[in-house]
Amino acid sequence: SRGQLEELRAAGERLQRGLGAPQDVEWAYDGDGVLWLLQSRPITALFPLPPESGRPGPRLYLEVGNIQGMVRPFTPVGMSLLGQAADRMFAAARLDGRVRDLFDMVGIGGRLFVDVTGLIRNRWIGPNLAESMEVYGPRVQAAVRRTAEDARFSADRGSAPLPVAAL
Repeated sequence: SRGQLEELRAAGERLQRGLGAPQDVEWAYDGDGVLWLLQSRPITALFPLPPESGRPGPRLYLEVGNIQGMVRPFTPVGMSLLGQAADRMFAAARLDGRVRDLFDMVGIGGRLFVDVTGLIRNRWIGPNLAESMEVYGPRVQAAVRRTAEDARFSADRGSAPLPVAAL
């Protein structure tokens, strides 16, 4: 029930505060509706946070390796090579600064992510971004639509369109 969810949320927050880290908690309700915490241990499989981008506001990251069939993490050398290849490609097209403001590749936990915050905030691209992500599937499209409705991701009215070749 909604009340039980609230009770579980509050118990989880108390455990995290008291034990100093997010917890993996096993719990149960008995026949009388009493919550019993059966076991708690630190979560060891939390995915790492992305590196600080230096850009303002919250960011929207999409994992792209799985779409390319890369289901295993990259090695550090592989991630470095991808970054260097992107740098050279954007520099050769003389778009490095402008493109990186719209989207940027980042390695998180050995996985390849793209920061699409600039795309979703762009007044020309943002309104159609979810529809262009059909390859990700309907759940990601719905999440991108919800993010686009969030005021923190509102369109940047100063964004200039990029040439189609840049996208």
